[in-house]
Amino acid sequence: MGLFAACSPGDRPERPAAAAAERACTTPADSIVALATKKFIQFVSPKPDRFLIPVGTDSVLPSSAYWALQTTGATLNMYPRDTTTQKQVRRQLAGDGAYTLLLVSYHGQRKLTDGRVALDFSGNYLSGAADGKSIPRSAVMFSCHGAGERFVIEPSVAGA
Repeated sequence: MGLFAACSPGDRPERPAAAAAERACTTPADSIVALATKKFIQFVSPKPDRFLIPVGTDSVLPSSAYWALQTTGATLNMYPRDTTTQKQVRRQLAGDGAYTLLLVSYHGQRKLTDGRVALDFSGNYLSGAADGKSIPRSAVMFSCHGAGERFVIEPSVAGA
């Protein structure tokens, strides 16, 4: 004998579409920063051989973002605030210009009125073929909604 169950319209649980639209994001806040950093690095061109991370400034990457840089295969180095020491670091790491160095800066995050979070990054090439090229302030947009969580890059939004 088989089991058969039926529901009347009044017996159904809450509508699935409404429940999905109201679900909470499953990505922890510190992981959002790391994943946004990784998305930003995928956006940059040319790909750097070495990343420089500013220390002692207001553009320091959060510690959770280091993971994203380490997964690229490029070397990760600290970039001091002192200009004399900066010159020494660049000279040592650039390999007479053979290595592309990218200084990555983080400018924080903003909650937008539509519910998305904008994480702002920029960069400066300090050696290699792209020496002197800047990556303008770009927002990596994170949204969490009924269709799922996702990241989108919006370049050149300079604090919009």
